[in-house]
Amino acid sequence: MNIFRFRMINILNVAIGILLIALLFLLFRPHYWKHLSRPNWYENYFFEKWYTNCQNDENKVVKICSSEFAILKDVQVRPILNTDDALPTFRLNCKSLPSVVFFHGENHLNDWYKNIECMDKNREKTGVFTEKHLTIMVRRYEYANIYHAMTDFYNAFMVMRILKGTPNTTHILLWDKHPKSELDSIWSVLFAKVISTAEINSENIYSQLAWSILGYTSPLSAFLLPTVPYLDEFRDFFLSRFSLSPIVKLNCKHLNILFVWRHDYIAHPGNPSGLIKRKILNEKEILESARNFMTGHEVKGVQLDRLSYKAQLQLIASTDILIGIHGAGLTNAIFLPNHSGLIEMFPYHYLVEVASAYDHFKSIAKWRKLKYLRWKNPDKDNEFQNFNTKIDPRTMNELITQMTAKIC
Repeated sequence: MNIFRFRMINILNVAIGILLIALLFLLFRPHYWKHLSRPNWYENYFFEKWYTNCQNDENKVVKICSSEFAILKDVQVRPILNTDDALPTFRLNCKSLPSVVFFHGENHLNDWYKNIECMDKNREKTGVFTEKHLTIMVRRYEYANIYHAMTDFYNAFMVMRILKGTPNTTHILLWDKHPKSELDSIWSVLFAKVISTAEINSENIYSQLAWSILGYTSPLSAFLLPTVPYLDEFRDFFLSRFSLSPIVKLNCKHLNILFVWRHDYIAHPGNPSGLIKRKILNEKEILESARNFMTGHEVKGVQLDRLSYKAQLQLIASTDILIGIHGAGLTNAIFLPNHSGLIEMFPYHYLVEVASAYDHFKSIAKWRKLKYLRWKNPDKDNEFQNFNTKIDPRTMNELITQMTAKIC
């Protein structure tokens, strides 16, 4: 009897322990689990954890949030012109600064932070212009690649959104010396004003200067996230700035199917040969086959970088099925209609089965709640010189059939 009672007590203790653990989990689990089923749960979590997890200096003119971005008040920005990166200095009315490391030290913001100069509170302001609009300072890296440029656009939008700025009043300060690219003009469409390093007046005072999030640490690069903040809002913002409608209705009797081609081209001086990887050898064959297979539907093939960016967006925003081999052009899946599908293809030697390093566009499809299909060339004999992959038209038509069934 004593043994039975002892066992019952042990079982009861274990049950109580499990209940306590469950209760503690419910009380203290991260907010993003609590709000999983609620609208905009991740936006709420992001705002709470990023913008409220901040450190201030004694005078409250510097605010560093989640080791990812910062907001400076009443600051002068001065370039050090004898460096390749035009490293800036920042003059502020501060006494001392909190000890901060941005993103584990692998971040240009740490160099910027070291270059903050605390000035006397009563510094002379005579004749100095004060910029009262929110200004977001961006340091670009892979400026000629639309995927990496998109992380910069998205990060700047996110900072603007958090700081309650508006596109018509927010300025962008591009702090780098990159040569001009086709993507530069997008900044001027998205935001009220764009300032380059060469144009800055070091006597100006910025009433609110935000250091944007590093492109490489953008939520768009965190493929394991179940969703990312403000992405649908970012899509609508982007399309509206180009005067395009974000809403397109699905017509299963007349689908718009778009192949995105990759051709050799010189995107920037760093690639003088213009040779790029991941191209389709038999574009014309699969395009003609798809047109014959999908009679009554619109089937197009295009090299996006030959078009203006507005023309690219016009095509993408009215596309029902987007098809392409893995490449930066598929970043535009962000702007597909809500009902759309993405078919992404890979050459034979890409280890997509075991590595998430190639999940850029699969993740975008997941976050946008788009339908997604992935195909990898199973036959190495279909790989050819200069990074060309041959695709059987019958395989392509079968993928289109599968995707049509998913979206219709």
